[in-house]
Amino acid sequence: MPSHHQDAFLEALVDSGVDLAVRYYGRVTDDRLRLGWSVPGALPAFASYVDAGRDALDSVADWKARVHVVPGYGSRFLWTLQQRLCEANAGWVHWSERASPGLRWLLTYPIKRRYAGLVNAHALGAFGIGESAIRDFIRWGINRESIGLLPYAIDRLAGCAQPDERCRAFVGGRKAFLFVGKLISRKGVDVVLEAFADISDRHRDWCLILCGDDGREGNFQQLAVRLGISDRVLFRGAVPATEMNRIFGAGDVAILASLSDGWGMTMSEAASLGMPLIASTRVGSAYHLIEPGFNGFRVKPGDAKSLSSAMLAYATSPELISEHGRQSLRLFEQFTPAANARRFVAVIHSWLSMRAGQIDAAAAKGDSQSTVANLDCPSVRDRETARERQTMSRADRP
Repeated sequence: MPSHHQDAFLEALVDSGVDLAVRYYGRVTDDRLRLGWSVPGALPAFASYVDAGRDALDSVADWKARVHVVPGYGSRFLWTLQQRLCEANAGWVHWSERASPGLRWLLTYPIKRRYAGLVNAHALGAFGIGESAIRDFIRWGINRESIGLLPYAIDRLAGCAQPDERCRAFVGGRKAFLFVGKLISRKGVDVVLEAFADISDRHRDWCLILCGDDGREGNFQQLAVRLGISDRVLFRGAVPATEMNRIFGAGDVAILASLSDGWGMTMSEAASLGMPLIASTRVGSAYHLIEPGFNGFRVKPGDAKSLSSAMLAYATSPELISEHGRQSLRLFEQFTPAANARRFVAVIHSWLSMRAGQIDAAAAKGDSQSTVANLDCPSVRDRETARERQTMSRADRP
């Protein structure tokens, strides 16, 4: 589906010379709208919607000569899409977050193994959204040398001279820890409340803002009452994505204590505004946007004591806020849309070169029966020529 979190990266690809074609087979869902997303008025010239069918590729006239970015195996349509790409010997790559951990991961492991075999045999490679995704792909069985890093990338949020009025009035001169995201157990909201309660009585010059759609029908508000901190916690509700800079402008330290989060875009948003970061070790961006003790802290998932210790560092030494915030901004600069576009193009070129070398080596051996040799067809040679055109077609998930 169209995502405001992807817009800047796609534009950066175009600006870098990539002949980009984006095809969305899903639209913004009601769940996303409740989170503050919006339906785009008009798609950019390189993008359009398609029906999720086998002929979706035909909406791009030269699709056989392009490199396609496919977001995984989560629907029948994606398996059909990959099958057609393989039949045509068209170049494609996988790009996704890690799979959700737990029982579901184990139950779907045979599917992951099958998919890894497909990637190893037919794809140019697989892009992981963070190191946690890369480690997960290896567990699926994807060859490590065929895996590259391609995280999410956003533009810096605009600085805000006027924070959100409700948040500003609530903070009232205090310092504020800030959580942004859907209020559900997977996001560790209960852990955030318990950790804040652990330090709150000793540091009443701090408060907590929780901004996001309530997915638990008031359960977290009830928890705040039981913990005796309801007067120091603001449940702000969902805010339009265009207003997020005003929310972050009201906070001092950003927290994401998720039990599982493939990347955690709120960490990128907070870092772009120069905020210190606290995230659990199951947040993908924690391994890229946080250097512990330098611009924030990584904490144990589901562990309120671990989180309260990190929060206490800022409550007892508020001078760390500006120091760590500057370092967050420095780390964010490594993951701007322009930097991500350069990363993408460089890895695609290296994979195309590697594939061409494999084809030439197999041809020299006369191994006409090998998988690599069977890829020595006009479409592959076209892809090598297309390195200079830097073409790409992308299917996006709903």
